[in-house]
Amino acid sequence: MSQVERLFERYGPNYKWLVTLTVLLGLVALGMSITIVNVATPYIKGAFGMSSDQVQWLSTGFLAATTVALLVAPWLSRAFGQRATYMGLLMVFIGASILGGLATSMGGNHCRPRYSGRDDRPGSSGSTGGAFYRLSG
Repeated sequence: MSQVERLFERYGPNYKWLVTLTVLLGLVALGMSITIVNVATPYIKGAFGMSSDQVQWLSTGFLAATTVALLVAPWLSRAFGQRATYMGLLMVFIGASILGGLATSMGGNHCRPRYSGRDDRPGSSGSTGGAFYRLSG
């Protein structure tokens, strides 16, 4: 007996609808999160008094976190199972959304560039090619 057959036996004929609703919930959450960041950018900028650079870092950080989660998900699925991975990543998303919603400032901005491509130190040639960034700690 396969795992799907055992789940149908356990949850009955409504199992396929429960699975469908669960997957749709995740897809809607992902789609909304990607859209919300882009739509809310001007409001975030005004509400927190952020510069355009800070808002761009916020958007970039969100996209980087989403990318990492999407790349790690197959490994997590093999290691912990599809259900545990799905529920775990959904809980991380919900928790991070709540924390972001409760934020009152941009505090903790540790990923802003210190060097932006121009080297003005004495004795330097003037340009580093724009490739060197140092993350503040």
